[in-house]
Amino acid sequence: MVRYHFVRDVVLFALLNTVLASLNPADMTSNLISDFSPLLSLFGEQFAKQFMSESTSWIDCLVFSLAPLGILTTIVGAIRVCGPSWLKALIGRARETFATAEMEIMSSTSYEVCECWNGNTIVRVMGVPKIFELLFFPDVYHSEEDEMEHRSFGLYTLEEAKTRAPNLSLNISSDTSNPDFELYVAALLGILIEGTVLLFAGFISYLSPITNRFLKGTSPNSFAFPLTCIGTLALTLGMFLCANVIEKASKETKWKPSSGAIKMLWLQSSKTVNDQLFDSYAIIAKGTRTQVNTSQRFEYSETDAEIEYERSHGRVWKFVCKIGRVKPDRYLAGYTLLGTMIGLVGFCLQFTGLRSLHFTVSILQLVATIFMTAVRAWLRRGLTKHPSSQKLQSQFELDWFATRF
Repeated sequence: MVRYHFVRDVVLFALLNTVLASLNPADMTSNLISDFSPLLSLFGEQFAKQFMSESTSWIDCLVFSLAPLGILTTIVGAIRVCGPSWLKALIGRARETFATAEMEIMSSTSYEVCECWNGNTIVRVMGVPKIFELLFFPDVYHSEEDEMEHRSFGLYTLEEAKTRAPNLSLNISSDTSNPDFELYVAALLGILIEGTVLLFAGFISYLSPITNRFLKGTSPNSFAFPLTCIGTLALTLGMFLCANVIEKASKETKWKPSSGAIKMLWLQSSKTVNDQLFDSYAIIAKGTRTQVNTSQRFEYSETDAEIEYERSHGRVWKFVCKIGRVKPDRYLAGYTLLGTMIGLVGFCLQFTGLRSLHFTVSILQLVATIFMTAVRAWLRRGLTKHPSSQKLQSQFELDWFATRF
């Protein structure tokens, strides 16, 4: 027995010396740096959820998919929202309710998910709140000053608010002057910086004067750049499909008045929602709005509608309802499966390719990820803004409004 242990120890010691002798400290450092960049993109769970919860269009999904952060969260999120049942069971979400996924990663509110003001910030919780949403039109108020009967005082409500909780976050944070322009610029920057990474990888792989300076090992790997290029494109496509599935699971509507601007106000009554007590508040969005944003669970409508509300005194206030066309649910489940497969395969190919290239490519990819993360955080800068609020006495919210208005 002693002889057996002695022989085993000698063999293991010899193998260890052989491995250590073949390792170059420079190669170990290079491999460590090459592995760090792609692995980092797997994490970023909360940041990915925060960005997707405010996404309302395909351009948001494109910005998210370029040099992404939170790959696993996006794939799991798409499966939770629209994935087939067997795929949900595979990730341990077979018994999860749709409301849980809606609360965490979607922009919508419904009869199960709501947004409340706790005095410091907007909180998404499961439950039914007591919030009354009011729209004030200053132009209408001034135009009715000479009328004594049938005055609306410029106050209106949304008919959609009867079947769902109001969207506080979308209307308080989305107050930039031209958000669509910013999104297109961010997408262009993402395409440019991701293209720069691939262009640099191609130069050091095929341009002879440069290849020898950025050589990893004794000879260049012919498969390194193709794997990196194909993997990056596949990963971007997979992330776009998964993010788009999450966005398409809700219906975003932009209500635009025929003229003038809007001021928004919410009266929140004291109530316990999901074991959390929310006091009575008057919540007032700062400044004026040119549109009212709503988001709710998609009902698979395939038509664009122009809705007009006619008041008793003859005035017509027009709101344009922009509804995206979406395939039925079984198609979204197929897109989820396709996006999951493409995203995972793309990540594996990109990881293998980056590991075979010089570590400077991984560093450049890391810089691209950090840069796009900063861009996405800047696009969601409205989340740091808070509305004006005043705590009210419970059950006297409308009385306060009547005396202050």
